[in-house]
Amino acid sequence: MSVITEHSASGFSIYRRLLTYLRPFRVQALLVLLGMTLAVAGEVSTAWLVKDLVDKGFIEKDASFIAIMPWLLLGVGLARGLGNFISDYFMNWIGRAVIKHLRYEMFTKVLRMPTKLYDTSTSGELIAIFTYNVEQLAESCTTVITTSIKDTAVVLGLIGMMFYLHPPLASVFLIAGPLAALIIVSVSSRLRKASKRIQKSVGGVTHIVGEAVDGNQVVKIFGGQDGEQRVFESVNQSNFRENMRLVFTRQLSTFLIQLSGGAVLAAIVYVAASGTVGVVTAGIFSTFLTSMVRIYPALKHVSSINAQLQKAIAAAQSIFDLLDGEEEVDEGKQVLVRASGQIEFRNINFSYGTDKVDVLKNISLKADAGKTIALVGRSGSGKSTLVKLIPRLYDFSRGDILLDGRSIKEYRLADLRDQISFVGQNVTLFHDTVANNIAYGRLSGAPREDIIAAAKAAHAMEFIEQLPDGLDTMVGENGILLSGGQRQRLAIARALLKDAPILILDEATSALDSESEQYIQAALDKLIQNRTTFVIAHRLSTVENADLILVMDKSEIVEIGNHHELLKKNGQYASLHRIQFKTDSVEDERLQRISPAVSRAEFDEDAEDSEEIILYQQHNFLSEQKGASIWDRMWYGHHPLAQLLAPLGYVFGLLATTRRLMYRWGMLKRKKMPVPVIVIGNITVGGTGKTPLVIWMALHLQKLGYRPGIVSRGYKGKAKEWPLLVTENTDPRLCGDEPLLVVKRTQCPVVIAPSRPAAAQALLEWTDCDIIISDDGLQHYALERDIEIVVADGARGFGNGLLLPAGPMRETKTRLQAVDYVIVNGARLPGAYSMRVKGDMLINLADINQQRPLQTLHGLTVHAVAAIGNPERFFDLLRRQGLEVIEHRFMDHHSFSATNLRFNNDFPVVMTEKDAVKCGHLVSKFPPERLWYLPIEAVLAEEFVVKLDNQLKALNNGPQTT
Repeated sequence: MSVITEHSASGFSIYRRLLTYLRPFRVQALLVLLGMTLAVAGEVSTAWLVKDLVDKGFIEKDASFIAIMPWLLLGVGLARGLGNFISDYFMNWIGRAVIKHLRYEMFTKVLRMPTKLYDTSTSGELIAIFTYNVEQLAESCTTVITTSIKDTAVVLGLIGMMFYLHPPLASVFLIAGPLAALIIVSVSSRLRKASKRIQKSVGGVTHIVGEAVDGNQVVKIFGGQDGEQRVFESVNQSNFRENMRLVFTRQLSTFLIQLSGGAVLAAIVYVAASGTVGVVTAGIFSTFLTSMVRIYPALKHVSSINAQLQKAIAAAQSIFDLLDGEEEVDEGKQVLVRASGQIEFRNINFSYGTDKVDVLKNISLKADAGKTIALVGRSGSGKSTLVKLIPRLYDFSRGDILLDGRSIKEYRLADLRDQISFVGQNVTLFHDTVANNIAYGRLSGAPREDIIAAAKAAHAMEFIEQLPDGLDTMVGENGILLSGGQRQRLAIARALLKDAPILILDEATSALDSESEQYIQAALDKLIQNRTTFVIAHRLSTVENADLILVMDKSEIVEIGNHHELLKKNGQYASLHRIQFKTDSVEDERLQRISPAVSRAEFDEDAEDSEEIILYQQHNFLSEQKGASIWDRMWYGHHPLAQLLAPLGYVFGLLATTRRLMYRWGMLKRKKMPVPVIVIGNITVGGTGKTPLVIWMALHLQKLGYRPGIVSRGYKGKAKEWPLLVTENTDPRLCGDEPLLVVKRTQCPVVIAPSRPAAAQALLEWTDCDIIISDDGLQHYALERDIEIVVADGARGFGNGLLLPAGPMRETKTRLQAVDYVIVNGARLPGAYSMRVKGDMLINLADINQQRPLQTLHGLTVHAVAAIGNPERFFDLLRRQGLEVIEHRFMDHHSFSATNLRFNNDFPVVMTEKDAVKCGHLVSKFPPERLWYLPIEAVLAEEFVVKLDNQLKALNNGPQTT
């Protein structure tokens, strides 16, 4: 389903509807016709005057005629230029006015669309209609109207005059004219790029629409539609004014050029007319030549009417489909000033589409006014969907929801939403001041002192007072200038100011650092008082004090009660509680040491005792490890060089974001493949565990019956020609280590090239794969993707959080909000899925059939060799098995020589599988028992596997059969 529901309509009916938008501009239309009449009369008169000029001026030398002829030509040129100026200016004025009106109608429509339509469409689709489609419509319509009237009249007028003067010669022209028109080759010059002011105004339109689309739920709940429309009307009017200034300048230039051309022609004629005169027929012949010169361009324009008309109809249809689309149902009549807050769910069933399975089943619940209701359960169990039914962001089809004993559908929609405040994990802020973001929507008239009181209650004034302009500081687009904790506190202040009797908290503290969480938890405690509150949380410590806890699983409520009652039942809640609090204090302390980015992560239940390495125990930062590079010490420690390079990081981030948005908005082209594309990548530089996930994904897809193929960059590969199909026998110096490793482990076809689209196209041409995995392709936006997966390191986190080169970040952490899945390697975090890696069997590099359990080396010393992004992970894995490790670090993708593997003793050499694929040629230079490698295997959370499988089925109904 899409925001735009396509309808079948004839081109005539669409164009007829489009013409109705011209009715308010009858006066301007009459001026257009007047201007066209002057322009056409000037064209025909010019050709007619050529006859008299030649006959009476050059041949007869009529002195009185010669005296007035320059003034006649000047007058005709003035009439033609003025007519063109009037007709073109007012035609464009009408076009811009229609655009202004259509955009306002569409923006109003967007604010009233149901939430389900936002879920199934991209904001880029809407923005394209607001910008490109509307501009295409205006350009095409003005061209069609102008050409169909003015140019047609010019052609008919000149041909009629030619027949009047000399019918036989005119007949010859009618035979040769169309043929000549067909072979005319002309190049239309492109219009110059819009001025900076127009670019700014168009950007304002796009920005306001984007904010309204992305923040549609906040707009609806806080009643911000009217305010958004006012802001939009302001930037829309500015866009209209700037465009009309450009049109005026352009048409004035055309008028002056034509006027000066007429004056020059008059002077030339006056001087030339005093020479020798030919025969009378010369005048008629000259008129014919002049007429033909003017007819050919007009014929060219007339011949292009159909193409322009079809372009206009196509653009208009997308606009009308949007305007005719579905709106939120608001049929309630009951006025509601302030509810007490009692909410009851009665046998609610809900699905996101008529042909889809229920995501809520038989939900019955009664929440008394002022009570706190907590919802816990696995991701995808229906918690967020349930609370979104209360403000009618979605409408249920079966059952009912009662507010104060009356169905919520009986209340006026605006009144219902006035009773509800919302604070979520992903806070929506608008490009405005801090004060206006707190007093948003219907709160915009709040007194300054009330805003300050709300900010203080939310513990936000502490940082607001430090901002350059305090409450009047601009927060940037979506609050980009504020930290996550600061944005969250502004959202709480907004909810406090609204003072609604019902509050929804959706993971409001799940992704905060400990200091921010303390502030926000204190603010939430104040916010919850005397309100009916629904709390969604994965972390059970935040819901223990709730009056009622609902445990949801597979779209149903499976347990209900308070904290102590549910623990006594020893059911799912008790099981979740045991998992989360088994080693809470120990794990928290360990994570605080390792990386604040993953502070308070929840570890897999058996992480402490398992021999399968889930999370390596680091007792020091990577920056403190012996042999760590300057980059590691800077990125994952507290190196002063990071702050010196921070400005470069900001520039890098700006360029990266701009590039991504250019692809998103269609300014740079994406390649859409005929098969699904899964992108696996990261937002930090290397060492996250991406390659094991790529291998797991390929093997998993094979189990499902797919024929996966993989595209990669082939880092450090030095192939002479791209794309390159990698086989098990490909020289790693040509393809790089990772593609060869993936081929050997999965037997899947792998194609490498600097261009992901080129690699994907070659993969489809050379193999029979029916699904593509793009390895490390997150930032390669030229290849369109269906599923995005980011792998994050559960121990190192995001380092110092800075962008390259000051930190390890390729993109900001906000990029995680746009992907389908976030996989955390070695930890379990709210909102993400866990992955662990295991490796327990060594393989001899000289003879792969010779294998040895890793645990048999317990207590022995080995040389551990690693040329990977995060060698510490590999070293720690070996130590966890009881091996004494001598570390040998190399740069990622290092090309090994025998010297690199020769040491002063005979201890075994254990390397990563990624390094082993590059060392096969070195086997003969060492004893057979000397070189070993350790393959590792990724193990993914079951809930991720289930969700991924369901998404794959939805993409193309499963694997394709040959």
